[in-house]
Amino acid sequence: HPRLDFAVQARGAMVQQVQETMTQLWWRLQAVSHVREHQFPEAFSSFRAAGLHLPWTQEAQADGDQIVARAGLLLRDNVLHRTQIEKAYLKAIAGARHEVLIANAYFLPGRRLRKALVLAARRGVRVRLIIDDLYTSGQDPLLIGLDAYPNVEVRLFNPSRSRTDSFRRGLELTFKYFTATRRMHNKCWIADGRVLIAGGRNIGDEYFDASEEANFHDIDVLAVGDCLAAAQATFDRYWNSEPALPIRSLHKIRQMRRPRSGVGVRCVPNQQQLALRQA
Repeated sequence: HPRLDFAVQARGAMVQQVQETMTQLWWRLQAVSHVREHQFPEAFSSFRAAGLHLPWTQEAQADGDQIVARAGLLLRDNVLHRTQIEKAYLKAIAGARHEVLIANAYFLPGRRLRKALVLAARRGVRVRLIIDDLYTSGQDPLLIGLDAYPNVEVRLFNPSRSRTDSFRRGLELTFKYFTATRRMHNKCWIADGRVLIAGGRNIGDEYFDASEEANFHDIDVLAVGDCLAAAQATFDRYWNSEPALPIRSLHKIRQMRRPRSGVGVRCVPNQQQLALRQA
């Protein structure tokens, strides 16, 4: 049912069995890939690895430890909690004092999120936003508007050089198929290196149960503690990678078409656009 989402929490021997099954599946897929590439020695090694048991499972069996497994079903009511994720974003942004990091595959925020990011930037918080370019068609006015604010930086991952012509954009993706398929599917928000929100949802009405046509339901996690350092390091690797380009480097504002009705919302004063054009 679309209203309910669920997950299973498991502990004990069951986790080892699941991990061993997934490890075997991984090696089998690796073997098939090697066969397709005619790398037969590597394929043989992968098939052999797929038949091996994980070392810690063998140790447990040898020690004769009692196998105890626990499992629980977790249910989530998506209708009851449909505004919870947006509130978590707004709270994290409002509480930030130094830096907000955002990595998303799809980013089309509503007014409240845009306003929260702009207010954070105005009070001196550095906002870094990196988005995969695959679904940014028609969004450049919005992203350029955000990037025009002091303390806000927007980068696109593996972007198309054609920003206004859909036909040329399609041709570019076709002729650069092997590099164009390198995408960034991250969904991560980090505030001040203290709070992390990650999971399956992008930023847009259809992910907040606010679209009139269709909505996606998924689960996100709010985390604190030691995992923040690893998450921020991953963000920085993408941010500093060669395929991540500043949006302002892709075209000048005067070359952009006006946004179609309902696609882009101007969120910067005209004087900021003029200042950016002269820069």
